[in-house]
Amino acid sequence: RGLNIYPPIFGNGWSVTYTKNSICTLKGSTVDLSCSYTYPSGYTIKKAFWFTKWSGMDAEDLSSVPGYEGHIEYLGDKESDCTLRITDLRLSDSAGYMFRFITSGGTFSGSPVSLTVTDVVLEMNRRSVSEGERVTLTCRTKCTLDSITAYSWYKNGQPIPNSNTYSPVYSLFSVSSEDTGRYSCAVEGLEDLPSAEETLTVTCKYMGFKPLACYISIVVTDIIQLWNVYIKCLISGLFVLLLNSLSFTSDGPRNTSVSVSPSGEIVEGSSVTLTCSSDANPPVQSCTWWFRKNGGHYQSVFNQNTGPHHTFNQIKSSDTGEYYCEAQNEMGTDRSRTINMDVKCE
Repeated sequence: RGLNIYPPIFGNGWSVTYTKNSICTLKGSTVDLSCSYTYPSGYTIKKAFWFTKWSGMDAEDLSSVPGYEGHIEYLGDKESDCTLRITDLRLSDSAGYMFRFITSGGTFSGSPVSLTVTDVVLEMNRRSVSEGERVTLTCRTKCTLDSITAYSWYKNGQPIPNSNTYSPVYSLFSVSSEDTGRYSCAVEGLEDLPSAEETLTVTCKYMGFKPLACYISIVVTDIIQLWNVYIKCLISGLFVLLLNSLSFTSDGPRNTSVSVSPSGEIVEGSSVTLTCSSDANPPVQSCTWWFRKNGGHYQSVFNQNTGPHHTFNQIKSSDTGEYYCEAQNEMGTDRSRTINMDVKCE
């Protein structure tokens, strides 16, 4: 409803109405402050304008304020529309905006519309990590933008394939040296206004070969035992030992995948087993299962690591959702692709 009626003897029929009383939008974008106004018949509009600063009855028309020329556009008229457009928004444009119209019978002003202009900021929990570790990216704004449906993620200025999320958080699982680069984010529909880039550096666990102070004697039948002793000797990293032209490689999990048994349609009440498979040397020590519903946040199926099999003895429709597993050994962690499991009612 309106306020600041001069003189204060006006009755019904005077109003200024805004579509939204509070707006949050991005720096560099364009916003319309949608507005309509009414006044009793018999009066004529002498002047209509927007302002952000006032003192008593005096208000400064934004169109005459230095720095606003070409920056704002009055889309309204002298009848009922009072919409204001602001282009190429600046952080300094954050303010309370008010519409005023002057008639042959007096002056009427609307309540302020609160406009907040924000940057998109990418936060990276760690900027320098070793291979196999996890990095979390968070896309933040200082106010809640209207109608956000998804976030887009970029590496070295290019979209990351299949990376759009409904959450402002994006995780890089078990990073490798190939993940080194410059990362940024944007909100859907405003991809031309991304955040500033943040640089991630991924280093190898083992940067070169050093003389080993570890010696053992074996026979051919002790190859498995050799591998165990060799791992204990070197502790961690990616290492290759040559013995009589044979190569033994120690590595973290790779090619992790999830399979469903039995295959085909899943009916409520049946028994279903998920199996986590991975190539690893030494073998996978533990598997962690993750689950989410309806695009929400992932949560662990159990509070602790489990084996490679997860069985639903009597599966329910509430078990419908997205699943993936993480395979882990002492060399690192690898995540499978997500599978969608749809449980049909009986």
